[in-house]
Amino acid sequence: MRNKLIMKYPASWHGDMWREAVPVGNGEIGALIYGGVWKEIISLIHGKLWTGAQTQTLPDVSGVLPQMRKFLNENKPLEAEFIMHDELKRLGYHPKIGKPLPVCDIVITQQNQCAFTGYRRYLNMENAEAEVFWNDGESANSRRFFVSRKSDVACLLMQAEGGTIHTDIALKLHDEETLGK
Repeated sequence: MRNKLIMKYPASWHGDMWREAVPVGNGEIGALIYGGVWKEIISLIHGKLWTGAQTQTLPDVSGVLPQMRKFLNENKPLEAEFIMHDELKRLGYHPKIGKPLPVCDIVITQQNQCAFTGYRRYLNMENAEAEVFWNDGESANSRRFFVSRKSDVACLLMQAEGGTIHTDIALKLHDEETLGK
């Protein structure tokens, strides 16, 4: 349990808030997993897909390096800290940092037979796997998700021990209104 983040409530406890998502990924493919037992969203992200970024040609700032080195050699890192930033700003360099653009959302809608109990979300840092467990009457349910860097795939495993899985799975475009909020 040392390398596991454990949450005892669904991410959608306060609404569909992706900020409460469990992040997973191993390389270029990543995902944010949020929601609850009856509706969970896996927002797939690729490292090459970004939106809103505006980059400019980086100006020559080599003239401030001697001053930065002087402060660093004198063990004055705070004095050196903003020299490069200030010079870039003075020369008109104002890039706009982008944000990830999800490829799509996998929306899992599950019909349970009764109220759920024993809910737990885990983020296992050792194997980069996100897990959700809950009980639905006599059934012990789980969803496990991980991204394989070696194979470049995202994998989802759904199980119901002592019961049947009644679910709908859909691929949808991510709601652009929630980006950056």
